[in-house]
Amino acid sequence: MSPRLLLAACLTAALCPAQGDFAFDKATTAPLGGQLKLDYSGAPGNQTLLFAASLNGGPTPLKLLFGGSDTRSIQVGVDLISAWVLTATTPSGAGSFLIGVPNDTALQGLPIHTQLLTGPGNPNLVDKISNDLVLVAGAHGTVDPLLAKLGDGRSPKGPGRALMSVVPIQGSAGEFLIAGGGTGNILSAQGLNTSEVFDTRSLQIRAGPNMTVARALHTTTVLSNGRVLLCGGVDALGATQNTCELYDPNTNTFTATGSMSIARAGHAAALLSDGRVLVAGGASNLSDILSAINSFLNTAEIYNPTTGTWSAANSIADKLLAPALTTLPNGRVLLSGGAKVNFIFGIPTSVTTVSNCQLFDPTNGNWSSTGAMRQHRGVHSLNTILLTDGRVLVTGGVEVNIPLLPPPTTLAGAKATAKAEFYNASSGTWTALPDLPTASTGHGAQQMPNGSVLLTGGASGAIDAAVSHDTVLEFSPATNTYVRSFKLNTARATHGVALLPDGNLVVFGGANSATATAVLDTLEMVHQ
Repeated sequence: MSPRLLLAACLTAALCPAQGDFAFDKATTAPLGGQLKLDYSGAPGNQTLLFAASLNGGPTPLKLLFGGSDTRSIQVGVDLISAWVLTATTPSGAGSFLIGVPNDTALQGLPIHTQLLTGPGNPNLVDKISNDLVLVAGAHGTVDPLLAKLGDGRSPKGPGRALMSVVPIQGSAGEFLIAGGGTGNILSAQGLNTSEVFDTRSLQIRAGPNMTVARALHTTTVLSNGRVLLCGGVDALGATQNTCELYDPNTNTFTATGSMSIARAGHAAALLSDGRVLVAGGASNLSDILSAINSFLNTAEIYNPTTGTWSAANSIADKLLAPALTTLPNGRVLLSGGAKVNFIFGIPTSVTTVSNCQLFDPTNGNWSSTGAMRQHRGVHSLNTILLTDGRVLVTGGVEVNIPLLPPPTTLAGAKATAKAEFYNASSGTWTALPDLPTASTGHGAQQMPNGSVLLTGGASGAIDAAVSHDTVLEFSPATNTYVRSFKLNTARATHGVALLPDGNLVVFGGANSATATAVLDTLEMVHQ
């Protein structure tokens, strides 16, 4: 039956609301041989609803499908017209429906373009049309490349990037902001001033607004009001900076806000329970090894989003580069690890990572000691996450032991570690976990809707000669074991990760070379 006859057979002659888009979203993943749940809202109530799907994005003129004089098009082809589904909207115009996904490996990784149409309209047969939605079916524990690339939407196409931040845009339809980053490692980073937006509905990248300055090795914090605070880092020439800026999702712009009292990069940041932001540690000069070790910081500052200003906080116990900060469910903030300079009679003799940890109490501004990690480590903020059960999981990072006499010329003493552990806030203690199969730093860590944690990519070896790897490792917090491993299509480290609203994971860019200068622009979807 033709689409015109199919739709017309079920449409009534009643007058309908004015034409306009309504929301169409993925509620679950699309597993091969399983069911996909789709949501819609804002549609006319009690109308016929047509689900259209295609392996291409059209456009297909409605008058070609249904005749008449409708000048609109849908972003769906007609190659799968026999699989289109007819149903009806709920009285409220919001609802869900299930679509069976064939257990056909030929569908693995194929983008499927979908859209919803309602009717009858007046004067056209079709009334309202939803946004288009791109689905990628896949078996659990598989990975597929996406067609989108970092830099899409710019002319000429923009570069790939590593060391960037990827955060959800509050109030959007599942969009993510990709900001800053660039090339290099902790002592050779060069930042970008561009941003990009990833649309989880279309699975496309578009250009975002430029930041006020270029940044890499910066911190990014989503504030309680939905704005995004970016602080410090290094600029396009690798110079450390104290400037900060805000991304406003309502205006899609970056604007400068109050600067920190000192330039810092390789620092840590955490959102406090009262909406303020705490930053601590880092270094004020990362141009070379000797400059870095003379500029490690023990200072901390607090940003007030109401006034846009910074105030001094009590200092941490040591001058630390690359520690991690994690806000606990009780409101306190855990400071873990980092690298420090050791002195004998005032002479710097070595740089080592620490296992010491501290707790910050935002009610009185004081730091206190808590249990030390089982493994000393730094450069682990990407790999430190708060689990839904309240524990803090730390996997990998960098173990540093660099003698300073004679002065070093490489970072051979700063190597990735395979050690993993978790912190129990109730007891203030750390518990060792099984080692990672491969020493790793710069990998992504994301807890998934089923409770498991996916560790993606990473790099092994010394951090100035690291070798990226392609492993995806699944960790079960319920059993404290690694339950499964599979592969990315491309080895990458210091990449971005985003948990999509449907429960899949996307990885963005990263570096895949020993020098970390050859950055990636590719995206991959991890099916969970």
